[in-house]
Amino acid sequence: MELVYPGEIIKQDMYKSCSPASQGRFNVTGKIVICETWLSENIDKGEVVKRAGGAAMILLSQSWDRFTTKSEAHVLPTAHLSHADSLKVVSYFRTTKNGMATIVFGGTQSGVRRSRAVASFSSRRPSLRNGGILKPDVVGPGVDILAAWHKQVGPKPTRSPDTAFNFASGCPWQHLYSLGS
Repeated sequence: MELVYPGEIIKQDMYKSCSPASQGRFNVTGKIVICETWLSENIDKGEVVKRAGGAAMILLSQSWDRFTTKSEAHVLPTAHLSHADSLKVVSYFRTTKNGMATIVFGGTQSGVRRSRAVASFSSRRPSLRNGGILKPDVVGPGVDILAAWHKQVGPKPTRSPDTAFNFASGCPWQHLYSLGS
C-alpha cells in the first residue's frame, strides 16, 4: 500500500500527530498513514485515520521515547516503532517517490522475549534534588503488562462490564517496593 506522511508534507504539529483537523487536506483512502506519537492518544490517531479512509497506520516514536512502544487495541492495523526504527521510515519516505509498505501480522508468538529495557518515562539515575538518593529502590516492569480491564477494548467494544483484558503501562504499586520508606 502507498505511504502518506502528512507531517512531512506540511511540517506543522497537527499534521505530524494526525490530529482531526489535519486529515481533510490529504487523500489517505486505502493508504498507510504515518503519524507521530505526541499531542494526542495513539488510539485517537487511529480513529482519525480510519474515519479519513486510511487502511493502516505507522506510529513513529519521539526521541524521548527511545525503544519504548506500547501494545494498544487499535481500530485498524498499526505498527508502533521505536525511535531508531522511526528514523528509518522517515528516511525512506523522504528518499523514495511513491513509497510503499505492508503491515503483516505474524500471529501471537509465545516464548519470545524482548530485550530488557527501562521504560523511557522511568528514572535512570539518582535524583540530583535529593542528595543522590535512588528511588524507587527496586525497578520493576511497568510497560505492556497484561492486566484485567474495567471495560472491553478493541475496534468495536460493547462497553459492557464483562471482564476484559488490556495492556497497561506504569507501575502504580512501585511505592510498595521502596525499602527506604
